[in-house]
Amino acid sequence: MARFVNMINKTTILKSKHFHWLLGATVGGGVLVTIFNDNRSNNRKQNSACISLVQHATCDSQFIEKQKLLSCRQQTLNEAIQKSKDLLKRIKDETCSPGISISVSVDGETVWSEGIGYADVENRVACTPQTVMRTASISKPLAMVAVAKLVEEGKLDLDKPVQHYLPDYPEKTWKDEKVTITTRQLVSHLGGIRHYDKKYMKDESKDGEAKQEKKKDKINEKENGKKDEKEAKVKLSGDSIYKEFFNKNGCPTIAKALEIFKNDPLIKKPGTEFYYTTHGWTLVSAVVEAASGKDFIKYMTSIFADLGLASTQPEYHKTLIYHRARQYALNSRGRLENTAYVDNSCKWAGGGFISNAPDLVKFGNAMLYSSQYNANSQDCDVLPGYLKPETIKNVWTPVQNTKCSWDSDGSYGMGWCVVDYHQKYGSCKQNKSVLSHTGGSIGGSSVLLVMPSDDTKERDELGSRKPHPRGVVVAILANMESVSLYKTGVTIGSNFKPLCWNSIPQSINYIYEDSSISLNKIKVENMV
Repeated sequence: MARFVNMINKTTILKSKHFHWLLGATVGGGVLVTIFNDNRSNNRKQNSACISLVQHATCDSQFIEKQKLLSCRQQTLNEAIQKSKDLLKRIKDETCSPGISISVSVDGETVWSEGIGYADVENRVACTPQTVMRTASISKPLAMVAVAKLVEEGKLDLDKPVQHYLPDYPEKTWKDEKVTITTRQLVSHLGGIRHYDKKYMKDESKDGEAKQEKKKDKINEKENGKKDEKEAKVKLSGDSIYKEFFNKNGCPTIAKALEIFKNDPLIKKPGTEFYYTTHGWTLVSAVVEAASGKDFIKYMTSIFADLGLASTQPEYHKTLIYHRARQYALNSRGRLENTAYVDNSCKWAGGGFISNAPDLVKFGNAMLYSSQYNANSQDCDVLPGYLKPETIKNVWTPVQNTKCSWDSDGSYGMGWCVVDYHQKYGSCKQNKSVLSHTGGSIGGSSVLLVMPSDDTKERDELGSRKPHPRGVVVAILANMESVSLYKTGVTIGSNFKPLCWNSIPQSINYIYEDSSISLNKIKVENMV
């Protein structure tokens, strides 16, 4: 208001015979003006001049408010990036990861993408946001889009036995009782299909083969005096204790991939108990192939093209894939090594795709947009989501008898882990709403998480349309195996959550969204 007073002749306005006094006050982004008139006059020139000055003051006030908002938002963003970068560097140091790539979006806008370390240690190639790495089990939510599309098109019934689409797949029994496996069960890890865990496939020190290798090592040590450090074995953990995880032969077709496990007995009775399985998703890919009438990889490639995922693709070793990282692991002596060669073509849907962090964030936003799209909206310029809202709602609904191995507070939906917002005790732990999937592969670790906005209304109280999608999406990839990234992703997502649309005061949101000046924001009372 100081600038407003300096711009006018105080005598003309404040001491005019037509006005007793003028009172102005800034409210939010505008100016509330109350004029008390004690002598109604036909001289409208001074009245018009006053209104003009009020409009000018409103413009000036909104400009200042917007500048303050932008400055505050930039400061909040800088702080979020700095805190998150520090955390990411700590994780990199603690896990000895050669390279980590991250991308974060807020309300559909990418606000931070960065690579830390090396994509290729030997050739000193820096890790960047464009670095392509193994997504591992993030392949499952990617493949779930294919399932969802076929359901929407009426080509796939989730509750029909898999033999409806795959007549040659063996019928299964549980304790001598014939049982049915459905696609719905498979996408929620309730099908009872085994993982990599056949007993004879465990590569642990207890196994005879491993013991023989130890004896050979001791003989070599005696003969050579000291074992060469380069011969140190890779330290095994997680799925890497299973030899089947190191499949080098590959599978030219999905049918060939099914042969790995289709004749094996079930681990659990279908529909009764959660049992995480990548092979179960190989069976899902066979169902997709049959229901769509197309080769699974060709069908997925068309979906990636629709979603605009230019760097997401199956991992072919002979194909030239630019910005592809090398994969690493630590050996038993704690030294960095290149990982063994593996062919992931036997598990495309469960863990065979590669991508970069920005692509995965784009994918997460496409799913978030689909969940928040309102088909009944009056805004004709709002495009529909890739999936229908009711479809993605079903995908992101916790399924009974499931659990999430990387978050004990979550359950598994269809291809995603689901953690609903809840708080059990006052002033205690709050569980944020998070949709996620993690991944672990030979020489790779990953996480993709979506943190939707808590606000579900389409418009604010001022009538302004809210942005789509609304929420935070985080993707992190590392070219090191056995790196747990989920908690890191949640912390980073929480750092950026205050930047979401619904976290900003509504009066400021209005100015931020629309910088134009509305005269309706000026209230003039008792004007002639």
